[in-house]
Amino acid sequence: MTDIIMAEHGAIAPAPNVAPSTVRDLARTVTAASLADNLAFLLHNRQYTALARLLRLNSDVGVAWMLSDDADHNELVRLILERVPDPWATIFKAHVHVRRDLQKLEYSSAAENQMRLTSGFLSQVFARGDSAHLPVLYAILEDLAQLAILADEESAKDGHIVEHLQRAMQHFQSAFASCMGDRNPDRLRSKKAGALHVVNVQMRVFFRADQTALIAKLFETVDHRLRHDSSDMAATAADIVTYRYWYARDCLLNDRYVDARYWLEFVLEELPVKGAQGDEAQRRMRRNVEWVLRSLIPLRIAAGTLPARDVLASYPRLDALYAPVVTSLVKADLQTFDAHLANPGVERHLTNACLLDLVRSIRWLVVRRVVKKAWLVAGAGTRLRLDHCQMALSMSQGSEVEEVETEAAVSTLIAMGLMTGYVSTQHQLVVLAKANTFPKVQDQLSTTFELWDVWNKTLRT
Repeated sequence: MTDIIMAEHGAIAPAPNVAPSTVRDLARTVTAASLADNLAFLLHNRQYTALARLLRLNSDVGVAWMLSDDADHNELVRLILERVPDPWATIFKAHVHVRRDLQKLEYSSAAENQMRLTSGFLSQVFARGDSAHLPVLYAILEDLAQLAILADEESAKDGHIVEHLQRAMQHFQSAFASCMGDRNPDRLRSKKAGALHVVNVQMRVFFRADQTALIAKLFETVDHRLRHDSSDMAATAADIVTYRYWYARDCLLNDRYVDARYWLEFVLEELPVKGAQGDEAQRRMRRNVEWVLRSLIPLRIAAGTLPARDVLASYPRLDALYAPVVTSLVKADLQTFDAHLANPGVERHLTNACLLDLVRSIRWLVVRRVVKKAWLVAGAGTRLRLDHCQMALSMSQGSEVEEVETEAAVSTLIAMGLMTGYVSTQHQLVVLAKANTFPKVQDQLSTTFELWDVWNKTLRT
């Protein structure tokens, strides 16, 4: 499966599986002539997968060239124009200019040159090509996405509004249209196999750049094409799983928690968790699983299922994020829960992942557990005094809870379906049902999520 998540930081750095010492060693041996010959050889032999790796801005050879003391971009361009035929010569020339701009940390210029490269590749190569060119397309679009984000960040610091990302999206749309518009009857050579991969790259960029309007529009476009052309798309299983991951993230963004949990469970089930060869492949596999669990764990908790301790222990970041939440639930400890969410780092992390409202909503399960404990201490009958609830909530929260707050909290639990009964304000009692007094949380999943959405929006106003 391809990487689900773009690196947290947009910097173009050496590939993660290449040791710095290896890059330094390469920097002593890479020359303009060897690079030009390598490009010409790969192109002549149609080794497009290897060519794509070489064109990636974080490739070991490319980074080594940028670090080389003998790097002469003009000489490299001259040799490329001499040894490589057009239109590839023009594309490689633009690529050299991108690397030159990166060496100078001029991200806006690098993004502009990458857009020229992308435009030339799409119109002069990919339009006439087939599925063999897809690896090169993926490499070009991945780098375009990162460069556009870096360029916009650079422009924002300088006080300029230059929407490189918006312009880059036009190239993504052209790539998607070119893939979907392919009429090659040979499914093995059809470019339609790359359409969903292009969409996944866009999704990764949109979520990182917080382009919510573009996300909704893209899903609408893709779903329409999938309904009409799904039999011809021939998307890989990895691309389908990745697309469903982004769809689940969109559901989270729009508080559609039931759908989000369904698709995240699907993604987790389809992710390969064994058989990865090599340290880098295993690291990628673990990272993908961790990113899925980051969103799935709070959804499972909200549905009444706590994560196993060994699962959290296997992922330190998830353990730091969710272990206090689990502890709060087990111990009915509102003070621990509130302190954890008040941590700026935790709040920022959950906000970036579109999970803050969901995790905040889990507080109602802690409140439910506090009230249930008060009910059990009082004899588990059909009558529960509100002042008993008030005392229990105050002790759990570590501060005084007002009578009105207590009544509102109990009424909310009843409205959510987390307990059965009604509040008698006149007698200051909670009248509870004899049977199923505290229904299982999973039995109330859909209703609970919908009411949490309403309650969260009420709290925001």
